Amino acid sequence: MRLLKPRAIVPDMQPSRNAQNQGEMSISKSTSKLKILFVITKAELGGAYMFLVRLLEQLDHSLFEIHVALGTDGDPSLVKLLPPETHPHLIPHLVREIRPLQDMRAIRELTGVLNEVKPNILFLNSSKAGFIGSVAAKFLHSTLPLMKVVYRIVVGLLMTLGQIGRKFFIETLSDGVPLGKILLS
Repeated sequence: MRLLKPRAIVPDMQPSRNAQNQGEMSISKSTSKLKILFVITKAELGGAYMFLVRLLEQLDHSLFEIHVALGTDGDPSLVKLLPPETHPHLIPHLVREIRPLQDMRAIRELTGVLNEVKPNILFLNSSKAGFIGSVAAKFLHSTLPLMKVVYRIVVGLLMTLGQIGRKFFIETLSDGVPLGKILLS
């Protein structure tokens, strides 16, 4: 059974004159798929990547245009596990470890993918992808003001930070970024 079943084609979401200042969307008469860009640090058997593969298998691809941006640090051959309708984008400098020069390059590369895809939703998986994606989204906020950002946090990470650490972590990631939702899993 599919997680999302179509009732009708997803309408093309365009800003209306009144909605531009409020960050809302109105529905135009043309129809198209809703674009979602998932960002993940690396492809590996298990963890966030397998969560993403299982999630994408459940999405109705007649409603969504799915793009996945992932680093090449893992096993790039695992891209074949993604559903065939998925559009993969390799981000060569996106790695799990903190490496400031590579991280800046990864932000630039992801910004390029965001400009190319122009997603309605940016879905960030893992803390490193969350940081890189949030910074890239902040750079493009004026270009893509209606893009929503969803950040999936693994609960274990937040539990180890304590209350002050959790507040700092979430506020740092969302500072000035149109953060739509934070998902705990």
